[in-house]
Amino acid sequence: MPTRTLRHRFRTLALEATFLAIMGAAAMTPLTSRAAVISQTIDFDSIEPFGTFTNGQFTLGGWNMPFPVNGIDAVDRFYVNFTSTDQDYLAQLGPLGGVPWVEFSYRDDADVRLAFASMGLNADTVSFGAENPAHFAAFKSLLADGALVVTLGGYESFPGHTDDFTFAGLSQLTVSFEVPDGTDPGPGGTIPEPNIAWLAMMGLAAATTVRRRSGTTANA
Repeated sequence: MPTRTLRHRFRTLALEATFLAIMGAAAMTPLTSRAAVISQTIDFDSIEPFGTFTNGQFTLGGWNMPFPVNGIDAVDRFYVNFTSTDQDYLAQLGPLGGVPWVEFSYRDDADVRLAFASMGLNADTVSFGAENPAHFAAFKSLLADGALVVTLGGYESFPGHTDDFTFAGLSQLTVSFEVPDGTDPGPGGTIPEPNIAWLAMMGLAAATTVRRRSGTTANA
């Protein structure tokens, strides 16, 4: 066998051994859960004025990935974002001449409305964290089963007073939070992570490609 052919064959075997060693090490190394942003958006065809209010429901099955039943205690902040296609809201000028806003509230197990914050076009996101411990604890407890009832109420803001405002058209409310690394998401709540079998297949495919290329070079 020509020396050149032997040299290429040994090089190919060495590269394949390297790939397989890497894949073997990956298979022997436990994968930890990756941080993941979990969110759900609910729609409102209209939102009644403050005092009348409109309720919305976040559901266990509506999240963008399985809800982390066992991992909710590890969450350190929740975000709430509001958007609307209402033209007066987008123009920041209501029919009475005020600036349209929406009040965001959530409801406890006794259906008591807990007002949290007002949200507007240039202040469309609020969050629950350690800086508001009572609301944070209540919100986390109520959301622990993946379901939550929220309440929105529209109003126009004027210097010194407010007035009724109804949101027309589509409005959306999104709740999101991040599950930290290493969190146990619980039954049915697996956080997506690399698949070992897929990694091994990719490694073998790469090794096969190297073999074919090396063989082609040797025969050239």
